[in-house]
Amino acid sequence: MYKKRDLMAKIIAAVILLGMLGSVFAAILV
Repeated sequence: MYKKRDLMAKIIAAVILLGMLGSVFAAILV
């Protein structure tokens, strides 16, 4: 249970980080 929840938290954090990086790259390119 704990491991599954921790994995979900890591995936969500990774998605948020990728989104932030994506917006930063978009701002630089555009």
